[in-house]
Amino acid sequence: MLIQDKRTQTEKFDDQIRDLARDPDIKDYVKQTESGIKTTKGHYGRYMALLSKFSDDPLAMLIMPRALKYAGADAYGVDWAVKLLKGGAE
Repeated sequence: MLIQDKRTQTEKFDDQIRDLARDPDIKDYVKQTESGIKTTKGHYGRYMALLSKFSDDPLAMLIMPRALKYAGADAYGVDWAVKLLKGGAE
């Protein structure tokens, strides 16, 4: 008998992002960032530096910010980094 996975595609996608957030490199980056001196509010400068590497890929810009937040990143910092990379804050 097959066990059916009744989760939606969105839930499955979210689970994959949570798995990515457990990656040691991401966890270490977030830990170092969050434990460091804040030179920008919510460390948005550090998160912008990382996310800028993915700014040409819309899918990566959907996944990486969520993974960073799941890994413990300051949500304000990540959100502002994304806004600035998309062309500024409105």
